[in-house]
Amino acid sequence: MRLIAEGALDNSNVEELAGRLGIGSRHLRRLFVKHLGASPIRIAITRRVHFARNLIEETALPITELAAYAGFRSIRQFNHAVRTTTGESPTELRRLRSFSQVSKSGPGLLIRLPLRPPFHWPALLAFLSARAVAGVELVRSGAYYRTIEIGGASGVIEIRHDEAERQLLAQIVLPGYEALLQVVERVRRMFDLAADPFQIAAHLSRDANLRPSLEASPGLRVPGIWDGFEAAVRAVLGERLASKTPKPALSRLVRKFGRPLEPSIAGLTHLFPSPQDLVEADLAAAGIRSESVATIRALARAIANQDLTFDGSMNLEDATERVRVVRGISEAMAHYIAMRAYGEPDAFPVPARSVARDTEAWRPWRAYAAMHLLGNAATNCAYNPR
Repeated sequence: MRLIAEGALDNSNVEELAGRLGIGSRHLRRLFVKHLGASPIRIAITRRVHFARNLIEETALPITELAAYAGFRSIRQFNHAVRTTTGESPTELRRLRSFSQVSKSGPGLLIRLPLRPPFHWPALLAFLSARAVAGVELVRSGAYYRTIEIGGASGVIEIRHDEAERQLLAQIVLPGYEALLQVVERVRRMFDLAADPFQIAAHLSRDANLRPSLEASPGLRVPGIWDGFEAAVRAVLGERLASKTPKPALSRLVRKFGRPLEPSIAGLTHLFPSPQDLVEADLAAAGIRSESVATIRALARAIANQDLTFDGSMNLEDATERVRVVRGISEAMAHYIAMRAYGEPDAFPVPARSVARDTEAWRPWRAYAAMHLLGNAATNCAYNPR
């Protein structure tokens, strides 16, 4: 499901998806019908139709353009899918909308992303603000901003919380929107919008030591990140769950090797360096320590050669093992990368010596427990440093 949400069936077929999972395509279809009542293709089409419907109702984009942005290869395929799923044609859906539904705010596209409350926006924003890399990210006036690159196109995103409507507002500014569906999915993962806060809280509240934090801070989410390579570089340079980024080192790295952008938002001036930017880069010139230089280069080379991917199909063990193949990546670093880059809900990037209790009872939601530990370390709630 995660791979489909990331677009695995947008430009490939079920056989290729099954191959990525290491099972046969017939067995994959049987599993989908048994557990979800629909085939992988039907799930993917329904996802595209719902996305397209939002664009129809909330933007003034021409129907032909938004069909392509929603991942449909032809207008005929798009019309058929929309009518089959909604009972209305795209033009009929557009006629039914009110003018008040159309977004009219600033450049780019405004996309509304529904979420399940409770949603602890202040905690998410505080986490991202403490680790914001100058030139790439900033937090101000209750909103998160950053530069992005996808499919060779670069731009910026602005994310705000609309508490009254239970949604995030994502302002996306790009030169073109062919990868819009992928951009939206990345934003959803960055802000953990797929989480079920009631299910997670019900499980973790079985631990009496965690219960006070769950009651005091409902709806904590696990912060993701735009790009997996960026998460790995941050971890190598010292970013951890319980400690903030060594911002000077990251800022120097961005200024020296990140691609400059014409700022459309004051303060956002560079893209974070890509793996290709750093494979042969003189990282020492940016003040990076020699042991970190070797690890960052090895990471960049592994990703550039596609030996390492941040594939949503991997479980925690696969993800951490894959990352730890790179020399210099510790277990705690691997868990931090798994939490932020892979969106792994059971990652636990807290050193074992810092938790004076068995964490197995928190599975499969240890990443959420870790966020509660982070927020309550000062009050010694379930977080008992020796």
